[in-house]
Amino acid sequence: MFATSHEGLKPFSLTTHSEIGSSSCSYVKVQGDKSPYDGNLIYWSSRLGEHPEMPKRKALLLKKQKGKCAWCGLHFLNNDVLEVDHIIPRIIGGKNEYINLQILHKHCHDEKTTSDDSLKSRKTMREKTTSDDSLKSRKTMRLHIE
Repeated sequence: MFATSHEGLKPFSLTTHSEIGSSSCSYVKVQGDKSPYDGNLIYWSSRLGEHPEMPKRKALLLKKQKGKCAWCGLHFLNNDVLEVDHIIPRIIGGKNEYINLQILHKHCHDEKTTSDDSLKSRKTMREKTTSDDSLKSRKTMRLHIE
């Protein structure tokens, strides 16, 4: 170990690589010919969790999911349509929080939406709203007539 030996001053020392606590194993190598300037939004968003041309929320979700669709498990491609989905649909009590969000292919999102109860709940809410509106209009008509 090398160090300075000035009296009255705190000595400076040269640290070794192992003392820093960093390892070359903790870094992920960039794939082959990838470049941040090659337009591959999916790769860089899933790698870094950010990209200037990708919305922050989508980029963070891509990084969390390691570039894979949470529904089908396939990797996203650059021309895929990505949709943010609520794991527990908001219509049945899910929150609009990061922990309740996932990225899906558009067709996977459609499949998931038909398989969960959110479509039924939306239809029920729409029918209830429509019936409430018709009741209000009937009451208003009665008031105007009388």
